Amino acid sequence: MRSGYRLLLLSVLGSLAVSSAAQAQINPFRGKQTRLSSEDLTIMNRTAADLYQADGIAPGSSAPWDNPKTGNSGVVSIRNTSTQHGMLCHLVNYQVRVKGVANPRNYDVTWCRTSSGEWRIR
Repeated sequence: MRSGYRLLLLSVLGSLAVSSAAQAQINPFRGKQTRLSSEDLTIMNRTAADLYQADGIAPGSSAPWDNPKTGNSGVVSIRNTSTQHGMLCHLVNYQVRVKGVANPRNYDVTWCRTSSGEWRIR
């Protein structure tokens, strides 16, 4: 994965933790072959949040997402669970399949629950 995509994804996902309205306005997957709609991002991020925020979620747990309107889809998976600086953290893999593109893209993001109960990117 190009470091530019990773940095953009991390900053976007961090801002999405603040507001679901923001999800609909941001598309971290730039380029002609990897464009996701704001609706794709909303569906993907809602699926991810439901997964990584679940109590007692185990590594290997996953959930699919898809948008019949665009034909884009993917799978969100918990790769690892750890404790970092006293926070519960999950390494989350986002596999993204864009209609018409042969190979899926994968992005790893670590989400941690702060002492106030909010989930943030670490």
